[in-house]
Amino acid sequence: MIKKLDLAGFWHFAMDAAKDGIQNKQYLTMPEDTIPLPGTTSQAKKGIPSDVRETGSLTDPWLFEGYAWYSKDISLEEDLGKNIYLF
Repeated sequence: MIKKLDLAGFWHFAMDAAKDGIQNKQYLTMPEDTIPLPGTTSQAKKGIPSDVRETGSLTDPWLFEGYAWYSKDISLEEDLGKNIYLF
């Protein structure tokens, strides 16, 4: 039997526009900011506000380019077995 765990909700979140989070070991700390998932950085108003509206293409009201770090504490039942897949 496959058990599913809904991971929707608030996640810890950090923007990494400089793309140096791996070198700085960003993955070792829990970011202080949060973001609701599922969703996008633009929907969560993360990044830089933008007034640009392009004709003929979709434009986001909040711009962000770079890496983003997400983390969330979860609890798993002990009897889940040995194989756990996250996708």
